[in-house]
Amino acid sequence: MLDNILKKLFLTLLGSAFLILSFPKFNVFFLAFISFIPIFYVIKKSSLMETLIYGFLFAFLFVFGSLEWLYYAGNYARLTTNMKISIGFFIILYFTFPFILFFFLLWFFYRLKITFMHILILSSMWVSLEFLFTTLLIQFPWLLLGYSQYNNPYIIQISEITGVYGISFLIVFINFLLFKMIFSEKGRGTTFLVISILLILLFFYDYLRIKNFSSSETIKVAIVQEKFPQDSEWWNPSGFKNAMGNFENFSIKARELGAKIVIWPEGSIPFSLQFGGELKEILFMIQKNIGVPVLFGGIEFNRESNNFFNTAFLLYNGKIIGKYRKQKPAPLGEYLPNSLFPLKNYLLHISSIDRGEISNSLGIGGLSFGVYICGEAIFPNLVRNFPRNGAEFLVNITNDSVLEKHKGFEQHFMHSIFRAVENRRWVIRCSTIGISGFVSPTGRIISKTILFEKTFMIEDIELIKEKTFYSKYGDIFSWICSGFFFISMIFMIFLKRKNYAKIK
Repeated sequence: MLDNILKKLFLTLLGSAFLILSFPKFNVFFLAFISFIPIFYVIKKSSLMETLIYGFLFAFLFVFGSLEWLYYAGNYARLTTNMKISIGFFIILYFTFPFILFFFLLWFFYRLKITFMHILILSSMWVSLEFLFTTLLIQFPWLLLGYSQYNNPYIIQISEITGVYGISFLIVFINFLLFKMIFSEKGRGTTFLVISILLILLFFYDYLRIKNFSSSETIKVAIVQEKFPQDSEWWNPSGFKNAMGNFENFSIKARELGAKIVIWPEGSIPFSLQFGGELKEILFMIQKNIGVPVLFGGIEFNRESNNFFNTAFLLYNGKIIGKYRKQKPAPLGEYLPNSLFPLKNYLLHISSIDRGEISNSLGIGGLSFGVYICGEAIFPNLVRNFPRNGAEFLVNITNDSVLEKHKGFEQHFMHSIFRAVENRRWVIRCSTIGISGFVSPTGRIISKTILFEKTFMIEDIELIKEKTFYSKYGDIFSWICSGFFFISMIFMIFLKRKNYAKIK
């Protein structure tokens, strides 16, 4: 009895460890394709109650081991230790629910003889749960299974059709096939053949897309990574001018190397342009010295609506020629979620940033590009609207100071790889302290900075006009999986009741 419990416990820990190791900062991506096999075996040998216990343990260890940095991110919202622990624990528990529901239904499927059709249903169920819980409900699709493959270019190219959810489907599907091949006495040859054909077709498609992708029209773009000060000296003219020194010097060097646009991070200025006064004049003078358009992030106050926005501004020749307002403010950092409104008296320091309403592209001289701010990178359906509306490349400006010295930096960067492939656009990421970099339309990291480095980078990027299936139609694959799963479940329930009625 004790040996059996220890065996199941070991396998549960092993599977969750495999899944943690497949994500940043470990990046052993192939482990994702075998990470569910141990827990599948445990569930097959367990009662329903044991399934819920071991399933919860598997999910809790994975989520906690991957998102423990959220505790430190609470410093950004100036939460007390008790509040950081409480809110962090709630978030971790929430993200265990899709796993528990998945394992709960899997236990019932094990009472049947699992066929290839059942594997399709279960894989679709995973996508449905992932899509429902992280996109439609809490809206924090940070750690989707598919992201574990961000540094595996020969797997992720199909996301231009399916989005990242297609890679999640593939991971669960292959886990099931391998489990079936290992533990089933019959059909091992057929299962091996299915896996082989699937991988060959996948690699062939990805190889062709990587090899044949190119565009003739290019432009040089530069990014400046500079951690700006957060002290009071930044708020007076002399302190602000000194703080902006590296921004100006790096930008001028980039222009001399041929850059046509220079990009600064989110929150590059400590004031609203409407009330900047002398600080605003200094900023405009710096841009004139640079001599090319500068894209930067700052706070905007709208006099008409009396609201504040986290905004990306495009500045050229002393004028703001374009701007984009962030549509997805960060909960607890930029606004207080309704679910935590009863705690408002304890969270008075949290900003009140309003939501932008449109995914408008910015541009100059016939050039069009999309800008999304910080955590908006985790929303593929939002980002795709920019290329759908004509953007020829994508820019993500961000302030990652909140993540401190933890794996959150790499996790945040991994989203850029998928946004590039889904839309077949260059993604230029500019962060305050890193990781900044350039990602090609095939998901290849062309160049990137190291953390806490003060530097600038310049790359010649391609301007692309063609629109991918995902850019045009979004999460169609996820909706198809959800529909297939729910229709299949209704049919199975109906069939079971019909058979039960015949027996009676």
